[in-house]
Amino acid sequence: MAQNLPIGLMALGLLTGAGFGWLFFRLLAVNSRLYTAGRVGPATALHVGRLAGAVLLFVALARLGGAAPLLAAFVGFLAIRPLLIRRHGRGVS
Repeated sequence: MAQNLPIGLMALGLLTGAGFGWLFFRLLAVNSRLYTAGRVGPATALHVGRLAGAVLLFVALARLGGAAPLLAAFVGFLAIRPLLIRRHGRGVS
């Protein structure tokens, strides 16, 4: 059973999820600055874009590779957040 796992797809999913997570959470910092500056229109557009990007990525991975790369991408996506917080602090600029 272990040799049937799509290790290459899982590794690709993990790296893709981590890369997208980095972009997603860095754009969250931009999003926060836009909201606090009172620029609600651009902030809302960026917010919707970030969420749409996440949905598209995870749906595409699920359709292309199934559960294994999808879960690996989700792990990569979530694993990058504490690393960014540790590096930049809670007030990412």
